[in-house]
Amino acid sequence: MAQSINIINDLTPINKNWKIKVRIIRLWEVRNYNNPNVVDSIELVLVDEKGSRIQASIRKTNMQRFSNMVKEGLCRIIAKFGLISNIGKHRATNHSFKFNFFFKTVV
Repeated sequence: MAQSINIINDLTPINKNWKIKVRIIRLWEVRNYNNPNVVDSIELVLVDEKGSRIQASIRKTNMQRFSNMVKEGLCRIIAKFGLISNIGKHRATNHSFKFNFFFKTVV
């Protein structure tokens, strides 16, 4: 049975089996503070068909796996990711959570 597509506003860390269809509307690299030649993560802002937005992060350990799959303007279906609280000074969206790409994430 195929898993249904969820909307961004429904995402919470309680469920671990989310699947979303989104467009990548913003993408940037976060460089290492001590060594600007090193990229520590790729950050993305994603929007769904309802216009809801969420931030996502691809950490250094998973960049090689996912970097060629994420480009601004592309639509993607993403599943098996982890949600964490969206706290801190530099929030790219107002969503309560953001998500991390893991090795098991499917794009």
